[in-house]
Amino acid sequence: MVNVALALLATLAALGGAGLLLSRTLPERRMHLLAWCGTLIALVIALGSMTIGFAVGFRPSLLRAMELFGSLIAPLTLALGVVELIGRTVQARFAARLIAASYVIVAVVIILLDPIVGTFGKSLPRVNGHYSSLPGLVLDGAHLFAVVSLVSCAVVTAMRSSRRDRQAAAIMTPLAMVAFAGVLVVAAMRNFLPGPLAPLALGGAAALVWFGASRLPRDPDEEPEPYEDMSRHHQHPYDDGHYNVGQDPRRHNTGGYERPRYEREAPPSFAPPPAVPAPAPQFPQVMGQYGRIMIYTLIDGHAEAFDRLAAEVAYAVRQAEPGTLVYACHTVDNSPSQRLFYQLFRDANSVEAHTRQPHVQRFAQEARAHVSGTNVLELTVSAGNIASPGTPQGPGNGQPVRWPHG
Repeated sequence: MVNVALALLATLAALGGAGLLLSRTLPERRMHLLAWCGTLIALVIALGSMTIGFAVGFRPSLLRAMELFGSLIAPLTLALGVVELIGRTVQARFAARLIAASYVIVAVVIILLDPIVGTFGKSLPRVNGHYSSLPGLVLDGAHLFAVVSLVSCAVVTAMRSSRRDRQAAAIMTPLAMVAFAGVLVVAAMRNFLPGPLAPLALGGAAALVWFGASRLPRDPDEEPEPYEDMSRHHQHPYDDGHYNVGQDPRRHNTGGYERPRYEREAPPSFAPPPAVPAPAPQFPQVMGQYGRIMIYTLIDGHAEAFDRLAAEVAYAVRQAEPGTLVYACHTVDNSPSQRLFYQLFRDANSVEAHTRQPHVQRFAQEARAHVSGTNVLELTVSAGNIASPGTPQGPGNGQPVRWPHG
């Protein structure tokens, strides 16, 4: 009865974690959260099978369910979610999805069709005592893939964090929890733990997955930290996006939408009222120039909606942020699913003020539904031809300085 109570308690814990994680996953629709929802659901089925087996005795159908969901699907989806979380290229994430999906299809067929022999009782059965060698090798491969993936991703994240990668540092602790959950799942399903401890280990793994996912930032790419004051340069006046000679500035600053439409139509609902004057910029004696490049990979079919959001936030930034010198959204040649934001700030205070703006926070929230991945590059200007405040901006005509490249 102790085994039944422990397995039932672990099943309820995994079921509760799956429900909580699913409530977060549905509005965000992030691939790593979807994969971990699959992990928790698989653990619920495996633990439910254990509970029934401890109560009334194990049978071939319960063994298949335990091995299919607990030994195969749970560790693979756990590892896939970690790769989706830290992978910064579409190719790496696609390769992980392809390998995991192909392996699961082959393994499911083998586990379901291979005959099961031997007798069962109320003790936790071992795979090698009832299956032939082929299913055992298939499950060994799944465990090896999961462990190698989890360890590799943890090492890569630790290396990025040591290089002051802000995003890697933000996910390091949750990633460690999820990686330890993978160790518990593999140890329990390979019978490294005695019967009473196996369901507890699986329940603990489910709790770690949920807790680790809940500790992840809602959108770590959109929560910039204050910049370090590493170098100081002069100010470059904001030129309303017309710094790229020979190219259409609307294409680079408003996501492809015509800027004059804001003159004919009402501004976005989150833009500041036109009657409220923007606060006067404060010019310190020496200014640091800070920038950021953000590369968004869009979901297929979402480019138009994302461009509309980019146009609206660019308009609002231009109206309300004198400290944001450049805020431009670029399309990428030969890559229609990517958008590149270039941002240049007057000083560190301007960076913090930009982050707190309601239109910036609203853009970060609404853009999640259209983006599959984001890369962030933090910049500090080290050289350039940048005009200081109060100096003429052009050779004798007061025109803004034009940059040779956008």
